[in-house]
Formats: sequence, C-alpha cells, structure tokens
Amino acid sequence: MRWISAIVLRLALGLSFGFAGLIGIWLLIYPGSQLPIVSPSTMLFVPMIGGLCLAVLLVDGIQSLVWKRQWSRIVDSARKIPFNNERAVRRAIRSFSGISALPPIADRRVNVFIRSLSATMLHKQVREEWAWEIYLLAWPHIRSNPALLDETRAAFNGCETLTETAWRVGMALLKERPGESGLAIRLAKESMTRELTNHPPEQLTVLENAWLTAYSETKELRTVLLPPLTRRFLSTTRRDEFAGRIYIDAFVHLAPSHELISEMQRTADALESTGSDPELIANLRALAADEKRETETPPETSATTSEVSTTTPEVSTTTFAPFSDSEQTDFDIPHPDTFEDGSGAEVAASESPDIPEDLIQFTFDGGEESDPPLETEELLQPAASEKPSRQWIWFTAGIIVAAALVTGAFQVFDLASLITGNTEEIASPESSLLPYTMQVSALPTRARAVDMIRTLRDHDLDAYLVTSTRNDRTWYRVHVGHYLTVEEADSIAKQLIEDGIIDGYYVARFEAGEIPEELNYSEE
Repeated sequence: MRWISAIVLRLALGLSFGFAGLIGIWLLIYPGSQLPIVSPSTMLFVPMIGGLCLAVLLVDGIQSLVWKRQWSRIVDSARKIPFNNERAVRRAIRSFSGISALPPIADRRVNVFIRSLSATMLHKQVREEWAWEIYLLAWPHIRSNPALLDETRAAFNGCETLTETAWRVGMALLKERPGESGLAIRLAKESMTRELTNHPPEQLTVLENAWLTAYSETKELRTVLLPPLTRRFLSTTRRDEFAGRIYIDAFVHLAPSHELISEMQRTADALESTGSDPELIANLRALAADEKRETETPPETSATTSEVSTTTPEVSTTTFAPFSDSEQTDFDIPHPDTFEDGSGAEVAASESPDIPEDLIQFTFDGGEESDPPLETEELLQPAASEKPSRQWIWFTAGIIVAAALVTGAFQVFDLASLITGNTEEIASPESSLLPYTMQVSALPTRARAVDMIRTLRDHDLDAYLVTSTRNDRTWYRVHVGHYLTVEEADSIAKQLIEDGIIDGYYVARFEAGEIPEELNYSEE
C-alpha cells in the first residue's frame, strides 16, 4: 500500500504538470483557434513524460526539506531530542514516513530518528507509557549494544506498572539475558495477571524459563506457579529432570489426574534411558504405580492392598536451569528487513557500547544508516491511536485527480484525432501561411451547399464546405479561396460580384474544410 500511494501521488502530479505543459505548448505554437492540430499524440507524450519527471524530483525534494526541517525543529539548542514531548515525536515520525515518501527512504530516516531517540531516552531513564513503544521499535538496535541493554534493564526495574508494550520489552530482555533471576521473577508474577492463550509459542518458551526460575527461588510463588507449569509440561510432553520434579510436586499438592499419572510413567522411562537420577526415577514410578493400584483395587479390598511407600516426597527445592529451545526464533518484537546492500548485518560489530551524554549525531550521507529500516506500518501504529490517519483521504484524492487528468487527456486526444480524421482535403497546403478566406453562403441543407460549390468550382474557384452547428441547427457554409490579407480577399470578392458569380460575402479566418464526396462521384 505504501508503494501504491507514493506512485499514485507522483503520477497525479506528473499528469497535472504534463497537462499544463500541453496547453502551454498548444497556445504557443498555435495561437489561433482555427489552426489545424498537428501530431496530437506527440504533443501529449512529451509533456506528460516531462511532467512525470518533474513530479518525482519535486516530491522527493520536498520530502528531503521536510526531513531536515523537522529534525531541526525537534532538537533544541543542546542537540537533545525533547523526549518529554510525545506529540512532537509522533508528528516527526509521521512527517518522515508520509503518504508521498518512498518506503526505502522513509524507513531509513525513521530508523535514524528512532535509534537516536531511544538512546537519549534510555540514558535519561524515561519510563512513560509511550516511551516503551519507542524502545520496542528500536529493539534491534538496543539488543546489539550491551550498554543500552543495561539501561533498558534499569528502566524496566523502575517501572511500577507494566503496560502491554513494557511487558513485551521485558520478555525480549529476558530472552537476551536469561540468567537474571530478578527479571524472571518480576515477569513470572506479572504473567499471573495476563491472558496467555494467544501468546506465540516462542514467547511461552521464554515465560516457561521465568516460571522455573521463580518456582525454585521464591517459596511464596510455588503454589501459584505449580498449576501453570504442570499444564505447560503436560501440553509440551517435556520429559526431563525438571519436568519430573514438577510432576512429583503436582502429584503431592494437586489432585492427580490420569494424564499426570501416565506422563509420570513415561517421564521415568525417558529418564532411565538417559541414565538420570535413580532416586527421581524410583519416586516417579512408585507414585504412579501406587495411584494406579488404588484406582484399580475394589473398595472392599483396598485395606489389604500392598503397602504403599512410607516416605512422601518433599516439595522440590532444586534450582531449575532455563530451558533452551534451539529451534525457536525471536518472538513478536519488530524485526526490520536488512538493506539491499547487506549493511544491516554489520550493526552489532560497528556499534559502540558507550552512550554519549548528548544525542547520537546522524549524518545525511548514510553514516548512521547502517541499521536495517523499521517497518513504517508498525511505526505509525502508536500515532494512529492518537488520531485517525489522513493517508486514506490523500490516497483517494490522488486517485480522483489522476483519473480526471487521464480522462481529460484522452478527450483532447480524441478531439484532435476527430478533427484531423474528418478533414478530407484542406483547401490549400499553404493554408497556414494564408490565414483568410471568404464565406459566400451559409445554407441549411447539404445538397444546396454542394450544388453551389459545384457551380463555383466550374468557374475554377477553390470552393469547399465547412460544417458548423449553432442554436441546435446545422449550417453548411461555402468558403472560397485562401488569402494573405483582408484587402486581397475583398478585391477578389468584389470582382466575383461584378461578374455575377456570387451575390455577397464576408472575409473570415481560414477554417479547415472538405471537398464534398458528391463532387468526386460526379467528376468520375
């Protein structure tokens, strides 16, 4: 859609400029309305191509000026972005990636702005709700810089209430630093109040590691985390030592289900094949077998069944290591596409871990544009929530203007073709040099006009027919000759009146006419 809107706008401007150029050339070359139209297709083609080139240069030039102007207005005298001015930031982002901007250029400019803005805001520890949207957009740049990761961690710790965007940034931070137990416990607590059914599998894997860390390090969270961990392991059929300990705790503290008993037996078999802890394997099999015997033994004989193990497994306090899934990819953090020149792959190596006091400076020669561009649709989503976007209005207006201009151009072309096609024979090849003629009659019927032209041509006069419509009536005018001056036409007309050939006349501007076909048939 971004490419379509940019191209439609340029085509509309190009057609406007080309149509204006066509009219200008027409008036310069043919100032008289009665002059013939020559090569209408050529006259249309050249101005349209020139207008299209002018439109492309004009739009791109305006976009470049807006980019420089908005950047200078958004930065104060100390060269620091006013990070507390949310409206100014959103306005600048929209201006960089408007409807007329080509996507690659807009993405690079937005990328420079977002990277510089996020570095300054993290350095100042800005924690407003809209700030996390900026951090999320700049995450591909933040995660490649250890210093920015530390500042993001500090900002996350200082955030009392986590919005959905802040939650996503925290999950991304935990994926980069899975060993931070404090961050894992914070996210595990926060996950208890969120709906997780629609979360992607990659994010649930990261959250599973946070649950395991919090379960092993905080006793007060074990009762809360045991049910979701059990459901998670049962759904993913995880069969390692960590899952075995969770299954034992679930058997002791929760109502054991048939699915849990079956999975405990399968987990014991899997652990035995890998040579894991024998005590854990024995406990899993003993509990599973005991529960199975109780369900299969009739009530009247339950008192005489085999003796159950006298030792009840304690709640596991083993520290759980994070579960790493090598097949998972990054979760739903915006990842931009790399540039065509492949420079996006070199960002991590070229970034400096030190954050300067002032804003990271940018250059217009591509020096700060090595990062991949951000998707403008994702970038404009926060701004769209502030007020409805007007891009669709401009897009629709551009289509209407383009359609009107194309229709007008084709109408002019059809009119020119109609005039040149209907002119069967011009009275003289030198008509453009002899602009005057004499009209000797205007008759209401074609037959009478043809008879009069036949009579005049019998006297060796260059008579021809011009058809016109006035007041809903068609008139057939008889013109004679073509002359350089009015005086010359008057002199010849007076002589024809004296000879009795014509009765009256008046001098008119030359118009393209035709020799009636009836005369050709009679001559044959």
